Amino acid sequence: MTVSRWRRGLSWRRAVHQMDNILNILCPCHLIINRAGVIEHVAPTMQKILQGKTARLQHVLDLFSIKPRSGHLRGCSMFELDGQKFHLSLRRFLDLRWNGVVLRLQDRDRAIIPISFGMALKETAECFELTHADFGPSELAVDMLCLLEAQSAVRAASRAVTQRIEGAKKNAEIAALTDPLTGLGNRRSLIESLASFARQNISFGIIQLDLDHFKTVNDQLGHPVGDRVLVELSNILRQEIRAHDVAVRLGGDEFILLITGTNDPTELLGLAERLLARLKPPLTIQTHKVQLGLSMGGRIVEAAERWSMIDILQAVDQALYHSKRRGKGRFTFCS
Repeated sequence: MTVSRWRRGLSWRRAVHQMDNILNILCPCHLIINRAGVIEHVAPTMQKILQGKTARLQHVLDLFSIKPRSGHLRGCSMFELDGQKFHLSLRRFLDLRWNGVVLRLQDRDRAIIPISFGMALKETAECFELTHADFGPSELAVDMLCLLEAQSAVRAASRAVTQRIEGAKKNAEIAALTDPLTGLGNRRSLIESLASFARQNISFGIIQLDLDHFKTVNDQLGHPVGDRVLVELSNILRQEIRAHDVAVRLGGDEFILLITGTNDPTELLGLAERLLARLKPPLTIQTHKVQLGLSMGGRIVEAAERWSMIDILQAVDQALYHSKRRGKGRFTFCS
C-alpha cells in the first residue's frame, strides 16, 4: 500500500468518524446499517434505550419490528425502504410505536435510520428515563416534552381542585344531615330516611325515646354536663343498633331509631329492654353520678301499609307520652 493511498484511507475514516459525531449531536437517536441490514453504528440515545444491550453487528430486524406504512418488507432488506417512512418498535417493547425512515448515504453501501418517538414520546421518555440531554438541540421533542409536562401539571392541579371541591361538597352534605353535638342524624336525615323507606317499599320499626329527668340534670349540674349526657346516650344507641339502622336526634333530649327491614314487634321490644338495662346504672359524667331513665314509644310499619310520615311520627310520639304518663322508664308499643 502506498503512502498516498494509506493517507486517503485515513482521511476517509476521519471523515466518517467526524460525520458520526455530527450525527450523534444533531440526531442522537439513529442507527446506521449496511446493505445487509447489519447495524454498524448506534447513536447515544438509542444506546441508552437499548440499556447496554450490544446492538452493533446485529441485524436490525433482530432488535426491531419494522412495519412499512404501505406494503410489506420483502425479505430482510431495509434498503428497499430507501426514502420511505415506516413504523418500528423494539421487540421487547412492542407497545411503543415509533417512526423511522431509511436514508441511503453517499457511499450507497450504508444507510442512516433517524428515529422519532411520535405519539409515544411521553411513554418512551418515562420508560427509559430520557432527559433533555438525550435529544438533539433543535428537536421539537424537547419543547413537546415541556408542553406535556405542563399539561400534566395543569391536569394534576385541576384534579386536586376538583377533589377539594367534591370533598367540601360531600362534607357539607354530611354536615347538613348530622347533629353537631352527637354526630347522629338530624331531623332532615330522618325525613330523607323515611322517604327512602317509602320508595323502597320496605318494612321497618321506629322507636321514639326521651330521657327522663334530663331537665333536672341541666338545672342542677349545668348544660355542659347535660351535653355530655346526650353524647353518652348517643354512643349507647350506636352500640345497640345495627350498622344499617338509623339513629337520629330530633333536638333536646328526644331521639328516634329506625330499625330497617323488620316487621317483628319483639325485635323492637328487645332493643328497648337493652336500652333500659344500659341506663339502669348511673352514668359517670366528669365527677358526677347521673341517674337517668328512658321513656319510649314504637311501632312496626309494614311494607304493604299505606302510611304518611306525619301519621307515623304522631303515633310514636303519643306512645312515648303514654310511657311518661304510666310512670316513665318503660316502652309502649302501638299498632
